Amino acid sequence: MTLEDFYFLSQIVAALALVISLIFVGIQIRQNTAQAKRSEEATKAAATEAQFHSLMEWYYSQSPATSAILAKASIDYDGLNAEERFQFLTTFSPLIVNLQEAHTKRSEGLLSDERWTIFDATASRITLIPAIEKGWEELRYQFSTEFQSYFDGKFQNKPKSTISAVWAASSQPVQDDQMEADT
Repeated sequence: MTLEDFYFLSQIVAALALVISLIFVGIQIRQNTAQAKRSEEATKAAATEAQFHSLMEWYYSQSPATSAILAKASIDYDGLNAEERFQFLTTFSPLIVNLQEAHTKRSEGLLSDERWTIFDATASRITLIPAIEKGWEELRYQFSTEFQSYFDGKFQNKPKSTISAVWAASSQPVQDDQMEADT
């Protein structure tokens, strides 16, 4: 075998090695892409579940006293004294923060459509409560402009009828002495 034959043989081996390495790189890229997609889906699912659990934690953390304030605000927001208004706003605010987080995660593609419908329906439902609209007027500056537009749209597109005491367990108005007894 001459030196020239050896040179051509080495060129063929190098070309084959290059083709094999390109095939290997292609396989690796395909596997990494699939893994990244699975990881993204897992992240999305985890974010969805965390957001949903956060909403449920807010819902189940309501005490009888806070429920009474929510019911009273739903019936007569303007009749709340300063302490009751503060309690209402601090109870209502985390719900809106939670809705904003869900809205943001939805915009980022991290919240599934199925779970988003729960948050969107919650936003639609609470905008029917006049006290929520008044509380929103006091708190809206704290939220992103994108969420403000979304939530303002919920108020603009709500049906003409409203509900007064969606939070109340009974339909009876809450008396001040009942709230003090609950605390």
